[in-house]
Amino acid sequence: MQRRRHERCDCEVPLYFSWKDPEGASHQASGTVRNISAGGVFISGDYLPPVRSRIRFTLYFRSLLAGLHLVMRRTAEVIRMQKGGVAAVIKAYALCRDNEIIE
Repeated sequence: MQRRRHERCDCEVPLYFSWKDPEGASHQASGTVRNISAGGVFISGDYLPPVRSRIRFTLYFRSLLAGLHLVMRRTAEVIRMQKGGVAAVIKAYALCRDNEIIE
């Protein structure tokens, strides 16, 4: 049985992300986060970055507490492609409060 360093949370969260190819051209795409942890993320979609791409994305969380909205900005590196999506290891993230309502 494989042991993970971080607890993984299965989910289905829409996501917009971006990356640059080796020539420096910018790319943007949308997809779905299928699972996430402090150490990594699995993203599915039709247009996905290649292995070793550094992707940037933002996740919006709505709190059960009225008026508290959290925004998580992440940078991750794609480490493998597999059927249905890409796996990426989290390189950096910031969790911030956002007072505007997120729909």
